[in-house]
Amino acid sequence: FILTDNSWWSYNTPAPNDTLKRTIVGSGLLNGVEYKLLKELNLTGAFDDTLFIRKSGNNYYELNYVDQYTSFYLDGTIVDSLLFLREGLTTGETWNSNEYSDAVNNVPTKIRYKFTCTNANATVSLNGKTYTNVYQVTMTPQVNTNNAGYVDDSWVWVNYYAQGIGWIYQKLTVSTGGGFELPVKNYMVF
Repeated sequence: FILTDNSWWSYNTPAPNDTLKRTIVGSGLLNGVEYKLLKELNLTGAFDDTLFIRKSGNNYYELNYVDQYTSFYLDGTIVDSLLFLREGLTTGETWNSNEYSDAVNNVPTKIRYKFTCTNANATVSLNGKTYTNVYQVTMTPQVNTNNAGYVDDSWVWVNYYAQGIGWIYQKLTVSTGGGFELPVKNYMVF
């Protein structure tokens, strides 16, 4: 994952003739921890969203709402650093996020994310370019309602990270139908 200031990536979105651009625009302190600010540029040319990313050792974290990548919302608000990527991954390697307890519509609910490196050395072609040394990481939200045990959520995220280039592809698959893809279109890494 690239965290150098002014590096940027543009992605084709599901909307016709639409592009999303993400740019590293510096750093900020949140809860006493320094994060790189990955700003998203909207259609009007204004920055309208920010991803908060940091690296610690060989691990990469995103500060976000813990239900950001689930098909449901918790009743309360919980924000945490989610370990989404590691350097030195091997195919088949897995890890879980922290466990978060709250409720959904007043029903006691716990969530966590399961990460699996489904390919530690993929070759991927997107928009006429071929990328090698790509990590393919699947992120599956898991839910535990009323302490009945964890089951997979209906959403599954697959992210691709190219060595020396960064986040090149994201796909959301919804088991009940739908989802989206964000393939990289252009990038500039500093």
